Amino acid sequence: MSKMTLSIPHQFTREEARRRIQGQMGQLRTQSGGLIAQVDERWTGDTMAFTALVLNTPINGQMWVEDRLVRVEVDLPWFLQAIGTTLGKALETRTRAMLENRKLA
Repeated sequence: MSKMTLSIPHQFTREEARRRIQGQMGQLRTQSGGLIAQVDERWTGDTMAFTALVLNTPINGQMWVEDRLVRVEVDLPWFLQAIGTTLGKALETRTRAMLENRKLA
């Protein structure tokens, strides 16, 4: 298992960033281009623990919404590590889109 870590800056208050992400999670599930089949999220304050089905493989991670930054850590099984850069870019793009209330690509 390998840990992928992302840091995504934002210009919102912590509360607004969390609200935007929470409001867009349903869109993430339906517009992931087949990469993500399912996402289960559990929020505790400004921290989201999640499980996602990526390429039919369950992965676990956490997201911390901070004052000017969203941090994401994802545990990748060994066979998804080969596409870790691609997954990281996709996750960063989708998180930025959620923060900006844009339609996900």
